Amino acid sequence: MVKKSYRYRLYPNKAQATLLDKHFGCTRLIFNWALGEKIRVYQESGESLSRYKLQEKLPEMKQTERPWLAEVNAQSLQASLINLDRAFLNFFKHKAKFPRFKKKNHRQSFQVPQRGQIDFEAGKLIIPKFLEGIRCKVSRRFEGETKTFTVSKTTTGNYFVSVLVETPDEIPVKATITEAGTIGIDVGIKDFCTLSTGEKVGNPK
Repeated sequence: MVKKSYRYRLYPNKAQATLLDKHFGCTRLIFNWALGEKIRVYQESGESLSRYKLQEKLPEMKQTERPWLAEVNAQSLQASLINLDRAFLNFFKHKAKFPRFKKKNHRQSFQVPQRGQIDFEAGKLIIPKFLEGIRCKVSRRFEGETKTFTVSKTTTGNYFVSVLVETPDEIPVKATITEAGTIGIDVGIKDFCTLSTGEKVGNPK
């Protein structure tokens, strides 16, 4: 199996654009809130606050201080916590810098890990909270099992969706590296380069 990503331009109507912007705002808020909580708990007790502990607080947040969180897809809110967990993992593996708070004026995005689909015939993206479908420019089709839908908005106001698909294609087998099939190249000034076989390539003047 091979995973591939397909990106399509979205053309939401006014009501859909408003709801998409709510998704961007709510998922950004949850990411920043969770990051702040993890920093606070670590500074106070030296302990690491798990994603599951943070996730347990979401239902209460919807019922009390932030009832408008219920307007967006719950799985997208949970995906923000997963992304934060992944950011911390990459930081501890020295693959990335310490996670930073997200800003409204940067590229906005949210993920839909389940229950999404591209209707190729109608040219629409169908995800939770948008069951009527968002108009989508389908430039190419794909076959396989869809894994994640990432909806984004650029700083210029354009909307896109990236679909991660697990295709039935086989992973290509890498060619075996042999001494006979390997050449060393030494770049020079007088000659453009000299190969390990002794061949010289002239300098194109």
